Amino acid sequence: MREENILFAVISLLGVLVLLSLVLVSVPKTSDMMFSPGERLSPIDATVNVEDNNAPVITEHNPGDLSLNALGTDDLYFNVTFEDVDGDFLNVKWFVDGNDIKKTTGFLGSGFDEFDFNFGCGVKGDRKVKVEISDGFDLASVEWNIDLTLVACDSGGGSGGGGDGGLANFTVSRDLIDVDLKQGQELTQTLVVKNTGDVGLAISSSFVGSTNLFSVTPINFNLDSGSERAFDIIFDIPSSQQPGINTGGVTFKAGTVSRTVNLIINVLDSGILFDVNSELDSSILLKNDKIFANINMTDISNQGPVVVNTSYFIKDFEDNSFFLGSENLQVNGFLSLDREFEIPKELDYGRYLFYVELSYNDKKASSSNAFRLSPASLWYRALLISIAIILLIIAGLLAYYLYKKNREKKELME
Repeated sequence: MREENILFAVISLLGVLVLLSLVLVSVPKTSDMMFSPGERLSPIDATVNVEDNNAPVITEHNPGDLSLNALGTDDLYFNVTFEDVDGDFLNVKWFVDGNDIKKTTGFLGSGFDEFDFNFGCGVKGDRKVKVEISDGFDLASVEWNIDLTLVACDSGGGSGGGGDGGLANFTVSRDLIDVDLKQGQELTQTLVVKNTGDVGLAISSSFVGSTNLFSVTPINFNLDSGSERAFDIIFDIPSSQQPGINTGGVTFKAGTVSRTVNLIINVLDSGILFDVNSELDSSILLKNDKIFANINMTDISNQGPVVVNTSYFIKDFEDNSFFLGSENLQVNGFLSLDREFEIPKELDYGRYLFYVELSYNDKKASSSNAFRLSPASLWYRALLISIAIILLIIAGLLAYYLYKKNREKKELME
């Protein structure tokens, strides 16, 4: 009787695990299991009130002059000495043109930190290097302004992408740039690439999408192991450019290693009448998910009750559009609405852009949100694999039990 109870328990457990695995397969992602859409967007109050905290103080910085002139290929050196009268733990961050390049932690009460950087050939103009010292609540900072003189890059190849059996790898400080520009405007965004491998690299770049709206300098460059340098993405919007959302991408490649920076270029109408903003319920979606979007429209020119045409799209970063639908809406000052959309089945995994375009009297306003179309997350796959392994173990134990039971019966019969 005891053995039959064990067998019943094993079979029951097997049934529960099978049922659990079926439930997990039908659920697309963790966030949908745990929260409603409203709960996922609800802020969490994590306010910490600190009284009588003293900010860190930078007691010395080098160079002492905060306005510098340099060649693009000069090796620039910076350092700071700092202290905190409260004796707090201090963290130091260094930035180049807004890019977070270096972080040092663990200073107790005081410290000294240094930073060196070479902007490299092919870049010029006004540059900034900034350091911030934080005790977790307050900051002290110093910023150097550098007038950089252009040094042309040598033509030809570089030192290769991983010869002599070395490891070739590099990083780029950002993988997405989102800009809003009016017709006729220009803007330069600086990024930093770092060679994290142990061989020198010859890095080249290629472009996709709305390539008439941006350029990169330098296009090709060499980078020694462990070194880093700046490059510029220059946005230049023609005065005749149609308002709306444009996308593009810059891919840097060295040997078999590549890194892509995706671009979102929102060209604003010079005579804009409406402002539109959108938010997605989730920035990571599965193929069987829907896009849930909240859209807010504001009449900034006091047109009164008017009917506007609103269109919805998905774009990839090669500037290909996928139409989701359109509708006419009446806006009287302000309108907020929620919409849901099916994800086109032809989309492959990768990064995309949801965007909404509002049109009224030949004027347009746009808003966009980047999202990733992803296969099941790693934890989800790991959980399913674990369940499969458990099921196999239980099936094996059950088979062994039945084999043993059958053998005992045969022995009794003999």
